[in-house]
Amino acid sequence: SYPTFLAQIHEDSGISVEIHGPGMLRVVTFQSDKAAARAQFDWQSQLALDLQWLDCEELTTLEPVLPTSADAAVLSPQERHLDPRELIAGLHAACLRRGVRIVEDANASGFDLKSSRVAAVHTSSCNLACGGVILAGGAWSEEIGRQLNVRLPVIPVRGQMLALRADPL
Repeated sequence: SYPTFLAQIHEDSGISVEIHGPGMLRVVTFQSDKAAARAQFDWQSQLALDLQWLDCEELTTLEPVLPTSADAAVLSPQERHLDPRELIAGLHAACLRRGVRIVEDANASGFDLKSSRVAAVHTSSCNLACGGVILAGGAWSEEIGRQLNVRLPVIPVRGQMLALRADPL
C-alpha cells in the first residue's frame, strides 16, 4: 500500500512524507479552461469516483475567500495528496542510504540489450551496467521506448501544482 511505501521511505531516509486529506478542490479560473475541466470531470465520474461539479455560486458558498474570477470547481472529497518535493527528497535520501548510484545531469543516449533485457545504459557521462531499468522519462518515455523496441504511447499533458492554505477572514 502507499502508506506502507511512505513508511519505508521514512525509515530509510528519516524524511516524513505526509499524505494530506481527504479532500481536494480544483478551481477553474478561466472560462476557456471550463470545457476541459468539465470533460475531465465527466470522464472521472464514469469511473465512479466521488466527485462534485460546483458552479460559481456553489463554489463561492463553499469557499467565500476565493476571487470572483473563479468560474467553477471540481470537489473531490475523498482524494488525498502529498507534497512531491518531500517525496523526491525522501526517495533520494533513501536510495543513497541503500547504495543506489544516482547519476544526475546525464541523458540516456543508448542501451545494450541481452535477451530482450537492458544490460547497460549509455549516458552522456558514463556507461552503467544494470540488471534492470525503470523507465521514468515522462513525456519523453515514448521516444526512449522506441530505442528499446517497446511501444509506449504517451500523450504529454501540461501539469502544474499549486497548494494554497487560506485563513478565513
